[in-house]
This record gives sequence, C-alpha cells and structure tokens, in this order.
Amino acid sequence: MEKNQKYIESQKKNWNYIAETQNLNDNTHPDKYLAQLELDYLCKNINGRVLNVGCGMGSETDTCTKITGVQAIGVDLSEKMIEIAQKRFPDLEFKVANVLQLPFPNNSFDSVTTRRTLINVLDHGDQIKAIEELKRVLKPNGQLIIIEATVEGYNRLNSIRDALGLNKIEVVEYNLPIKEDTVKSILPDSVIAHLDNYYYLTRVFYPLIEKNVQYNTQVHNAAYVLQNSVDISVSCSPHILIKWKKPDDL
Repeated sequence: MEKNQKYIESQKKNWNYIAETQNLNDNTHPDKYLAQLELDYLCKNINGRVLNVGCGMGSETDTCTKITGVQAIGVDLSEKMIEIAQKRFPDLEFKVANVLQLPFPNNSFDSVTTRRTLINVLDHGDQIKAIEELKRVLKPNGQLIIIEATVEGYNRLNSIRDALGLNKIEVVEYNLPIKEDTVKSILPDSVIAHLDNYYYLTRVFYPLIEKNVQYNTQVHNAAYVLQNSVDISVSCSPHILIKWKKPDDL
C-alpha cells in the first residue's frame, strides 16, 4: 500500500472512531472558544454556494447554509461523520470524499471552506495537491477560506513558552501543520490573519498562573472577546486564517 493511502486509511479509522464516541458533539477540538473564533471568521467571509470540506457531523455546513441562504454541501473523509451529518440535517447534501480528489467539476462553488482539514493530510506534498484541488472547484472571483495550524506558528508559540519556562506544545501524531511559505506560494495575494491575542492569553499567560490547565475558563472567554476586539504585535498563533480570491483567469 502506498504511503499516502496508508495515512488516509489511518485517518479515516481515527475520525470514524471519534464520530462514534463524540455523542453528537460537533466540537472535536477541546478548546471551544478557539473553535468559535475559527467559525466566526469563516462565517464573515462566505457567500453564495458553499463547499464545506471536512464537514464533520454537519453543523458547520448547516451554519454556512443559514448564513448565505444557499444550500451548502458538506464533504468528509469519514463515512461515520457523513452518516451522522445526513441524519441530523436530512435536507442538506453530504458526501464521503477525500480532499485530494473532490467529486465536483471545475468552478463549481462561490465559496470553499476547510477548517483544520489539511493538517490531517500527513504529507506536505499532498497538502499542496489538496490546496490545488480546493482551488479547482472554486469559481473565478470565488472565496477560499482555509483555517489551519502551521509549522512556523507552532515554532513561534513554543519559543515564547520556552523563554518563560513552559513546556513545549506538541503536535498530536495524527496532525501535520502546513507550511506558511507553501500557502504564500500557492495562494498569492491571500489575506492572512492570526489569533495572537487569544493564544497569548490562553497558551502563555494562563499557564503561568494556573498549573491545572483547562479550556473552558473565564480566561478563555475573556481571550475570545479580546481577540475579536484588539490587535497585538507579537505573533504567537499556530493557527492562520487565510482568505484568497480566485482570479478571473484561473
């Protein structure tokens, strides 16, 4: 079995298991405020017909439909995720699909979104192919929204934590952060935002004063409010929020 097929099957098994054990909890990330910040950004930047890649249990696809007023389509690698999504939202369309080979013609969607999906593609070369595939199904002048963790972002955050005597935040074994240089080369003129306020308060300041770190505290709530209100100059966010408009001539 080829290398990429091995990790694809491994990821499918992993997310099928998560789907069976989440009890219809859409937020598979332990930090609900971080997940909400990502969703806030996504909702601000979509319009028209949306393809929601990595749709999970369907609520994000439903949200996209409510925001745009046009029925979104959700796709996910996990058969179990899609099975649950279709039961929860029977009026929406869901498909089992691999981001490396989307089952849609060129120029099909006004907006294409993916949130923490590319980090599940465990090869940097395949991540490039996945971004090209997202571009392929996007209409000219359409909007591509990618929300991902990056290698450089983790390095920045961990350098700050190290300077303050905090342990390194390790990437889980079933994730591979993308490279920021890759994004900039494949998506020229993209607009990139960070979540620095949120990460500084919750991953640097909070661990300095609280040894029993959790992800559902007043600090996290305050960080969520601050992130939506104020910019800071120190970059310590592993996550980047990417917005790219497809040119007419592609």
